[in-house]
Amino acid sequence: MIDSPSPQHILVTGATGMVGSRLVTSLKNAGHRVTTVSRSASSPDSVAWNLTTGEFDLSATDPIDAVVHLAGAGVADSRWSEKRKQIIRKSRTESAALLARELVERNAHPVTAFVSASGASCYPADGEEKDESAPISRDTFLGDVVHDWEAAADPFRAAGIRTTHLRMGAILSPDGGALAKLTPIIKTGLGGHVGNGRQHFPWISIEDVVRLFTESLDNPTYSGAINAVAPQLLTNAEFTQALAKQLHRPAFLPVPAFAMRLVFGQMADEVFLNDLVPVPGRLTKELGYQFAHPTIDKALKELMNQ
Repeated sequence: MIDSPSPQHILVTGATGMVGSRLVTSLKNAGHRVTTVSRSASSPDSVAWNLTTGEFDLSATDPIDAVVHLAGAGVADSRWSEKRKQIIRKSRTESAALLARELVERNAHPVTAFVSASGASCYPADGEEKDESAPISRDTFLGDVVHDWEAAADPFRAAGIRTTHLRMGAILSPDGGALAKLTPIIKTGLGGHVGNGRQHFPWISIEDVVRLFTESLDNPTYSGAINAVAPQLLTNAEFTQALAKQLHRPAFLPVPAFAMRLVFGQMADEVFLNDLVPVPGRLTKELGYQFAHPTIDKALKELMNQ
């Protein structure tokens, strides 16, 4: 990581989420000023927006130097109805459009960087390793969402603003996500892998995610799509066994694929059963990033003790 030349004023959307809350704390500890965006401005360091009406005004805010865009409805929070899928897509694309309107079209102060969350679930699910040079699959809902999500940042790119998309795998954190949901199940001794367990499980620790967003703000070599996944490839069964080992519990009751599809519908395949294998090609070969948690055993040991 390179040192930021001076403290910046950073605008963060999705600041109350699992990633955003940790990132805001980290940025403030590093000396940056942070303004958050939410449905209601609850403090002097927050501004309000309304994605339904398009209301969003930064004119009364001090000039913004850089943006982190984390806002977006949870992909796995509920079964995918057509209405839910529209919410997932629009919460990402329409929010990015509002940011571009205020920070590119109406803003006289040059923004240096736009860093957006994205998804590593965008690649073809064929069981083959995919680095950032692989095409996005438009044949899946999540692939199509990632395509539109990243394309929504085109105004920033067109304005010459350095734009980075961190395509994240499953984020392991004690505060939420897969780890928080699976831990109590495994502790009962009733857990197990999903489907046949041979599908890969792209993952990354919350600490590495926060470091990568910070690095993307500070380091001018970070731009374009970056696969934010750990270098250790794991199957779903291997991840489940690693978690069970850490918790000193068995994990011998697999959840059949048909049961997942019965409960979750289309989401079962795209989130839990598809064999996606994104690899951190640019991070390891080009950008020289050193993972805080390169292996699952190290990650789980430290995360479970937080």
